[in-house]
Formats: sequence, structure tokens, C-alpha cells
Amino acid sequence: MIDILGKLKKGGIKRSRVTIPEGLPEWEVSQILEKEKIIKKNDFLALVNDP
Repeated sequence: MIDILGKLKKGGIKRSRVTIPEGLPEWEVSQILEKEKIIKKNDFLALVNDP
């Protein structure tokens, strides 16, 4: 949490705008995010599936 606050304070956050259609399966969302260079597909899927 402190790391996130530090990045916000320093401005080290890159903002992107992406539209995710409602009801898409997570694997399709991962493809959109990777195409937009926001997060790698496998990293996104690992985060989504992490309990």
C-alpha cells in the first residue's frame, strides 16, 4: 500500500483508457489489455485467478 501511495505522490503512474464490454470472459479481457500494452496476458490472468 505504501508503495502505491509513493508512486501516486511521485506521479509514476501511467493512465490508460480502455473499454471492456460487459460479460467478456477473463481471457478476452487479458487479450485487450495486452494489445493496449497495459499488462501482459499471463500476468493479468494470474492476478484474476489469485484467491
